[in-house]
Amino acid sequence: MLKAASLHTFEIDDIELAFRDIKEQLDKKLTLAKNSVGIIQCDREFVEAGLPKLLHDELKIQLVGGTTVASATNGSMGNLMFSMLVLTGDDVEFAVAHTSGLAGDHLGAIKRAAEVSGRAIGQPKLVLLFSPVIENFSDDVCIDSFEKIYGKIPIFGTNPVDDSFPDFGRSLAIANDKTLSQELAYLLVYGEVSPSFFVAAVPARSDISESGATITRAGENVVYEINDMPAVKYLESLGLAKNGELKTGVGFLPLLINQSGKGGSHPFARALVGIRPDGSAVCRGNFPEGAEIDFGSCNGADVISATVDTVSLALEEKKRAGACAAIIFSCISRQYVVGIDSMKELKQIQAMISGDVSFLAAYSGGEFSPTETAKKGAAQNRFHNYSLVMCLL
Repeated sequence: MLKAASLHTFEIDDIELAFRDIKEQLDKKLTLAKNSVGIIQCDREFVEAGLPKLLHDELKIQLVGGTTVASATNGSMGNLMFSMLVLTGDDVEFAVAHTSGLAGDHLGAIKRAAEVSGRAIGQPKLVLLFSPVIENFSDDVCIDSFEKIYGKIPIFGTNPVDDSFPDFGRSLAIANDKTLSQELAYLLVYGEVSPSFFVAAVPARSDISESGATITRAGENVVYEINDMPAVKYLESLGLAKNGELKTGVGFLPLLINQSGKGGSHPFARALVGIRPDGSAVCRGNFPEGAEIDFGSCNGADVISATVDTVSLALEEKKRAGACAAIIFSCISRQYVVGIDSMKELKQIQAMISGDVSFLAAYSGGEFSPTETAKKGAAQNRFHNYSLVMCLL
């Protein structure tokens, strides 16, 4: 039976004191079973100070995670905070791994990492991944690679972020005692666990264009034509671009992708990155040809409303399934648009989740989560932007 505890510390100046703070909370909340793992979200300063390595060396458990700009647990929330969710059980097994050479050969890098990820029995029930933000790199290739190796198992995770917006160039992933800036860290979960997933996308806007524009030519994360027009011309026709460039602020305007009947009935969001000299649009994530697109709203009230609805739905599922833990990642763009109180969304989440569910919530540069999971376990895995994703365990 899986058990969990959320831990945190604000102590950054004395790393030994920070370790004792985490250890005392762990000892009070949880008795470690045969197999354990710690999932970390923290400011980069904690990584540079060596807290993850100290925890790995002293607690003798596996660790996986990455940097973020703000996080929350049952006990607290903050910007300069170290958060950790510990999972433990006798009938579950965890294997942490990281890639080497991801950008040059993503499939080969993940295969090599899988071979040395540790001994585990049977097919994984879940991949929890922490993928770096790499320029001109589509995170959909990570999903494709994991599915080629393990099949359609659920994939959930985040792009680590830091305070160097917009490229997040100082963000790091964590795999046991290693810190990674251009490589993927991930956790394989095996055994008696039944994860469920929830996604809060942004609602569509009706004040920009008629719904139902179609991607008529695209390749991976580059859109060449929309409605048979060059992408830049289509965007200019809507007043979103001028003289071959996106207007200021358009990068915060989500594109909602709808593939109803063609691989999924739930829309997912994409972020525009820029316009190339040939008039094509570069995006964070792949764009499938033939899909319909709408423009989404990043209104702060809409963001909080979607968060409340999604967490409420998850908590109803928790009552049925008896989950003990929740992992939540919210796109950093949502933090930017909620208003003066940048912690408003995390406060809402914390207020809604009771103490019988140990949770970790953090901000993300991009989110991984299934939008659908079939009865036999096959997942419709997606890479998301502008979204909140939640995994119950």
